[in-house]
Amino acid sequence: MSQQAVSDFVQKVEKDSALRGKLSQLAREDMAGILKVASTAGFNFTADEYTAYWQTSGRGNIAQNLPESLSEEELDKVAGGQKPTSLTCCLAKTTRHDWGY
Repeated sequence: MSQQAVSDFVQKVEKDSALRGKLSQLAREDMAGILKVASTAGFNFTADEYTAYWQTSGRGNIAQNLPESLSEEELDKVAGGQKPTSLTCCLAKTTRHDWGY
């Protein structure tokens, strides 16, 4: 039953931006805070049950579900699609040109 409560809580968090906002203010390790937010939202489970939920079925390894690399198109979108021509160094207040990338 408690594993179901954790699952229901996770589904609710995915759909409820206000609930996500409350959780985003907490440190990932703040189990007491996570349990308090869950309890306030009507979900009751223990820290061990919450941890066990994320460790089952590869849920704890987010990188496992990511592609190994980005396509050239995805890289262009992330990088803005332009090669930088200069870089301003704010510490030395100088401009460096053509860093070769």
